[in-house]
Amino acid sequence: MEINNNKRIHHFGFSLKHTDRTLYQSPKKYIFSLIKKSIEDLGWIITACNQENFLAIRKRRNKDLEEISIKIINQELHITSKSLESFLWDRGRNSLRVNEFIETFKALEKKHKTESSLIQLRKEQDFWFTYEVPDTLPTPQKIKKSKSILAYALVIISIVSLSTLVGFSFHNGFYIPIVFEIITLLIILAVFHFLIKFCHIVKHKELIRLFSFQIIGTHIGWIMSYFFFTKQEINNLNFEEFLQQEIFLKDLSIEPQRWILLLIGLILGVLIHIFLGFFALFQKRKKHLIEIIPAPILNFIFFHLGKATPLEIIQNEMKNKGVHEFHDEIFELVAQILEEEYYP
Repeated sequence: MEINNNKRIHHFGFSLKHTDRTLYQSPKKYIFSLIKKSIEDLGWIITACNQENFLAIRKRRNKDLEEISIKIINQELHITSKSLESFLWDRGRNSLRVNEFIETFKALEKKHKTESSLIQLRKEQDFWFTYEVPDTLPTPQKIKKSKSILAYALVIISIVSLSTLVGFSFHNGFYIPIVFEIITLLIILAVFHFLIKFCHIVKHKELIRLFSFQIIGTHIGWIMSYFFFTKQEINNLNFEEFLQQEIFLKDLSIEPQRWILLLIGLILGVLIHIFLGFFALFQKRKKHLIEIIPAPILNFIFFHLGKATPLEIIQNEMKNKGVHEFHDEIFELVAQILEEEYYP
């Protein structure tokens, strides 16, 4: 959903982004340099690029606010800005970022009209024009062995805590549909931010297993928690006595509207946590990998991808230059960047 307010277009929803396109007038061989100079003039940070694609981040106070991708397609530039911090409403910032880039790029084109001026700019700005393949590549030392036992322990603690909190709130009539699901999801994402950063859980399959365990455990747990608080109120049971009984139906009098609300909460929670949760989770993973994988490795890979070098040859070259580990994580990151930012 979007609302046009003068130059800003306000977007609402779970995936906040704005896309626009503009024609370029300069010869294509100089466009890379003009894009790079525009990004630098705007104060954004380039995180990945090749001859036809750019990925940049706008920061403020060490926080990543928007991720901007620029793709060269035929005689056009396709620019997309995506929120990294805003949630549900971008306050028009994504459209503002796109407009800022287009205006800056157009101003640079007017400034560098002559061939000699463009050649000079290319020498200054075109990374791939002056790129020299290094003899060695740094090793991504920070990708450490994952602490799976600690990660599962923390997930179990979060499941028990969230289940008790939501079950108690539901029992006492404090439950608000959608609001509770979103608050719960934010807490879960905060837990997984810790798991990714400090427990080094970055492998794709391991994250899926842990997050699925978290979602299933949380929803089963808060239903059991709700039943426990309800039975405790009716029969004055302790938790051990509760577990020894038939959990769901025995001596349990719940009003029909409560069952309906319980079912709505369960469905909403599962849908929101699966569709929004996995998206946010892998954004956090991508951001973490970009931080810990040295830029020379990404530059080396994007340089060879720009030349259409097969992946097997790139991997062999990386091994020859000193990168013997973490190929899966590195290429998963590259694939995620390409799939999400560079291709419609």
